[in-house]
Amino acid sequence: MDIASLVGFLLGIGIIVAAIATGGDVMLFVNVPSLLIVIGGTLGVSLMRITLSDFFRSFGILGKNFFNKKADPATLIEEAVRLADVARKNGLLA
Repeated sequence: MDIASLVGFLLGIGIIVAAIATGGDVMLFVNVPSLLIVIGGTLGVSLMRITLSDFFRSFGILGKNFFNKKADPATLIEEAVRLADVARKNGLLA
């Protein structure tokens, strides 16, 4: 488990809960129309940009952020070299 991701997630949630607890009314922090615009807009634009299968696969990849095994440095170097070769041959946007 990636401890930094877990700590960051819990810290973010903790700060929001602390702000709500010290601020009084919970509804000051919840604005449903704004929430719908942000979440709906994000999902809509994501679906416009990527395929439906990639969209649903992204939720599975999200879980790997917390339960990802450490990558082998040699494998990462090989991947970086391979990507550099592709960029050199076909351009940076390849």
